[in-house]
Amino acid sequence: MTTEPTGVPSDRPIEHVREFFAEPDHPSYGLAAFNLRKLREPFEAGWTARRGTKDVELEELLLHSDCGIRIAAAVELSERRSCPLAVVPLLDAVLTVIAERGYADNDLDWAETSLEALRDYGSLAFLAEHRIWPYLYAHDDYAVRCAAACAALALAEVSEASQTVVALATRWQPAPLRAFIRGRLARMLKDGLVKRDGALNALVPVDGEETSNLRWYDDPPIVRVNQQVRDRVLEATLMVPDLVKLAQPERQLLDRAIAALERLPEPTPGLWIEYGVSARGESGSGYYDVAISDQHFAVRSGGSVNPGWGSDSFSGYRYEASEKGDHQDGMIGEWCSGFVCLLSTATFSISDRSDELSPGGDA
Repeated sequence: MTTEPTGVPSDRPIEHVREFFAEPDHPSYGLAAFNLRKLREPFEAGWTARRGTKDVELEELLLHSDCGIRIAAAVELSERRSCPLAVVPLLDAVLTVIAERGYADNDLDWAETSLEALRDYGSLAFLAEHRIWPYLYAHDDYAVRCAAACAALALAEVSEASQTVVALATRWQPAPLRAFIRGRLARMLKDGLVKRDGALNALVPVDGEETSNLRWYDDPPIVRVNQQVRDRVLEATLMVPDLVKLAQPERQLLDRAIAALERLPEPTPGLWIEYGVSARGESGSGYYDVAISDQHFAVRSGGSVNPGWGSDSFSGYRYEASEKGDHQDGMIGEWCSGFVCLLSTATFSISDRSDELSPGGDA
């Protein structure tokens, strides 16, 4: 089968998408993306020798018998803004069906990915505009709301309707997401891309907030955190008061850090706390620390070895979560064991760097 890069699937995608999500054991988006990669391995190998083949082959997969493969191919095409006349209706159908199904928890990873893909198309996603709006408020999934906000803001540059919807949506969003939307609208207002009246709806203080002290974001705050990592770090942190004698200011600061951990992946506005344990001896040093702010969550370990003729540093466990996603290198269990073991013998420190966060700037 050959298909030109500008071709459009002849069938209506909505029925196929309904059938796909009606299956009780329909796969996650991650599994569908993995299946797509396996299916395309022979084509990836020859991509550099056959310029253009990558896009053409992906578009052919928009007609694959497996609807999960279709959607995963559409998402990959969105990264290059290819084939919008074929991809946007398919992603529109995904959002329509998930809404029809009541925003079920096991559907929301598909919704988040589809919204991110529509964001990449910007104004080319105009036909799916009214499907995006409900994802700003019709469910409680924070990551999906962030993705919907980014997609709506991309359309707000060309649509007065999206300008109004996204501005009004700030009235009921969590504070970090509200600040991100306000910051993006303020920049668009400065650049003349949005209507002043609509943008100002989002700039009015909410719930007693002081606009002068509000931090605005150029990027959305944390949207995705590995829950196992969060839970294990929280368990280890809760042991600190039992094993370490803390002064009252330190205990209060630790309580704020614990509260922030419990809120993740929803960030705590205006917070930046770092804490950890460290030890140093003749043979070397080691550390286990945590950093949590309203846009970043990091868990790290490392140290140095001193054999007697200089020293060599090493890195241990690493976990990073930000608006770009999250990444883990190593085993969280090993980090927790090391952290707890050092608590009773090493130096525990905690610092508040929240003052370094300035309104309108990044950490």
